[in-house]
Amino acid sequence: KGVFERLATRAREMGNTLQVGMACQRWGVLNREQGDSAIAVEADNRALPIIERLRPNFLPVMLLELAKAEEKHGDSRASSEHLSRALDIAERLNHPDLPQILRTIAEGRTLSGDYSMAVELHTKALRIFRDNGYRAATAGTLADLGVAYARLGDDISAERRYQESLQCARQLADVSLQELLITLLAELDLRNHD
Repeated sequence: KGVFERLATRAREMGNTLQVGMACQRWGVLNREQGDSAIAVEADNRALPIIERLRPNFLPVMLLELAKAEEKHGDSRASSEHLSRALDIAERLNHPDLPQILRTIAEGRTLSGDYSMAVELHTKALRIFRDNGYRAATAGTLADLGVAYARLGDDISAERRYQESLQCARQLADVSLQELLITLLAELDLRNHD
């Protein structure tokens, strides 16, 4: 916290409002990742109007981070609103974080039981990740897409996505994703043989 306060104070003293906003945003991410969602939401809300005014091209990322903090803090409604806004802006700007925003919304749809929409959103994100050569994000999105298909009851599509994801994970030497996918494939196999 001391480092954040020094950065923010120095930015204020220099009259650099944008750096104050960026420091608040980084403070929000750090606190969200460390489990203090209340501080994360507060920091992100302090950063949001500054980013919106002085660095609008960063707004989709800022809204995505705020939505993640709000979700972690238990405010799904606010999180959903900020994700919708991030998606609108990212689509309009063809922003590089568009597929990550789509994937985050899709994960929320899976958790809420809207599996058809999750499949649609994951498929859009997957296409963009593949087109841009983001292999790790492609592997993760394939796994998430498999989960959505499995929850829909489409075990054939789920298995295909899991197998594709497993192939990518092996190429990337991502052992933790490989373990997850082997478990998901085994669960699918058990369910189909009961």
